[in-house]
Amino acid sequence: MEITKLYLDGLYVINQAVYPDARGYFSEISRTEALSEALGRAINFVQSNVSYSEPKVLRGLHFQQPQAQGKLVRCLQGTIFDVAVDVRPHSATFGKAQTLILSADNAQTIWIPEGFAHGFMVTAGPALVLYQCTALYAPQCAYCLNAADATLNIKWPFDPQDCIRSAQDAAAPLLKDLLPLLEEK
Repeated sequence: MEITKLYLDGLYVINQAVYPDARGYFSEISRTEALSEALGRAINFVQSNVSYSEPKVLRGLHFQQPQAQGKLVRCLQGTIFDVAVDVRPHSATFGKAQTLILSADNAQTIWIPEGFAHGFMVTAGPALVLYQCTALYAPQCAYCLNAADATLNIKWPFDPQDCIRSAQDAAAPLLKDLLPLLEEK
């Protein structure tokens, strides 16, 4: 397992070995002890989720506050354009986005710490995505940042307006409109 720090503080990409044979392949998803050591803090996953999405589905950009979640995300089938946006209001990289292609073929995993909004667009699919979370889903703390917010400078593979999105995601506020919420909690 190789853990590499990304541009935005706290984000890491994890490259896992894949062991193919005549039956298929084997690959680890996570090794909590190694991740905790690389991050310099204990990580404890309390919820695992899987989402299935068709091509041109756009999910997100989701975050929780104050019950923030750290997420370990891996694409098990298909290909996704994965995005993490720093929503920590006092961070030097507030409002900046990190993008990464995750696929079944590259077997990469991204660690997204608390304080980031997360989402993805399916570019080849269908896509099966696994999320391991450090906090339980709390609907009363769940928020969404509009993926089409031009101030985020995300170069989406497809126009977000042409993608399949939930009504909540499509109507999500812009970052500037979320600022009072982000600063109060």
